[in-house]
Amino acid sequence: MNRRDFLFATGISLLAGRELVRTVVDEKQKTIRHDAYNHLKDYVYPIKSKWKYDYSSEKNLEGRGVMIDENTFMTVAHVVDGSHSRERFMGMYVEIPLDVKTKEFSVNNIKLEEILIDRDNDIAIFNVPYNTFLQGGLKVFPYPRSDDVQVGDKVFIIGDAKLKGPMIRESYVSSVGRYQGRYTKNCFAINTGVVRGSSGTPVVNERKKLVGLVASVVQYNLTFAKKIMWEDMLF
Repeated sequence: MNRRDFLFATGISLLAGRELVRTVVDEKQKTIRHDAYNHLKDYVYPIKSKWKYDYSSEKNLEGRGVMIDENTFMTVAHVVDGSHSRERFMGMYVEIPLDVKTKEFSVNNIKLEEILIDRDNDIAIFNVPYNTFLQGGLKVFPYPRSDDVQVGDKVFIIGDAKLKGPMIRESYVSSVGRYQGRYTKNCFAINTGVVRGSSGTPVVNERKKLVGLVASVVQYNLTFAKKIMWEDMLF
């Protein structure tokens, strides 16, 4: 084989290799997109909380969250926290502690045990009875958790439109940093908006990793997601 034929054959091989890689990547992205739009919504569960106070008053709250392992349910704190009331005083909103008598938490009528409700970091963790998992009551989210979030990463938000049903968003991470504020601390920004009711719903990346939970919407085209590696927030 002369030099010209060798270079030609090498070029053909390189092109074929690139095409194969492109095909594999395309197929992987199709699989992730198919999961996001068709299957992952089945791993997002409604969590309800009931808070009772003095004078026979009570408050019922509802949000969304996921099972991060066989015994642990995770969501954002503001969808289940009824320990304070938010009142307007002299042109400002202030949070007033309430005299809580009892509080109950449940997912699909399964009672949960509170492990942590961290209002400052906006994270809530609950223990799920182990026999519930064995009986197939709640399924662990199929993607592993990861703190690997980079600007430009493609992500899918498995949202919930006004707590009435799944609404999927597909976008990119636009910023990663330690933002200030209760609903944006330890978050990353996504350049798309979500419908009210999506707090606590999962955010996954194209590498099939669970990287966050929806925390807040700043405006119609910007969403903050809480990093899923909550252990790093507390220590």
